[in-house]
Amino acid sequence: MKDRNAYHEYADNLRTHPEFGPLSDDDIEKVISTMKIKRYHRGQVLFDQGDSRANFYYLIDGVVKSFHWDEDGEEQLYLYIRQDKAFPYIGLFDDDNYAYTVESMTEVKLAEIPMSVYEEVLQNTPELMVNAIREMSRIINMAETQTSKKWLPRVLSVGFGMPFGF
Repeated sequence: MKDRNAYHEYADNLRTHPEFGPLSDDDIEKVISTMKIKRYHRGQVLFDQGDSRANFYYLIDGVVKSFHWDEDGEEQLYLYIRQDKAFPYIGLFDDDNYAYTVESMTEVKLAEIPMSVYEEVLQNTPELMVNAIREMSRIINMAETQTSKKWLPRVLSVGFGMPFGF
């Protein structure tokens, strides 16, 4: 980050959030010195499903949606990501490519952090790792709830011989 005036503002902001709060001053310095602040207009794609998983993002302002394309080429909404949240958690330490597409739903301001830097500080900070696991659990619970709401009426209608939608 080149703007030293903004440095302290972002360092203080990052320290207040579970995604970065447990980091040491040295790790905060490492994150901030490599991150870029970017702005996107409504409808812009931050990254596409299948792109090289190069960055971890912290949403400073705005809303983005994450979705993937199914085998029929249909868009399947994954979740909305709001201000003061980080992403992507899917594929940490494992995947080379993003599992979904992220598109801005509003004007967006975010911090872009090299994935290698985020994964390094995550590995070296047990409390941060626990917070990441909690966030992954929250995302899984939301996805399971969405899936059950989507499929339960279909399962019930087939199971009870009722027309879809009752």
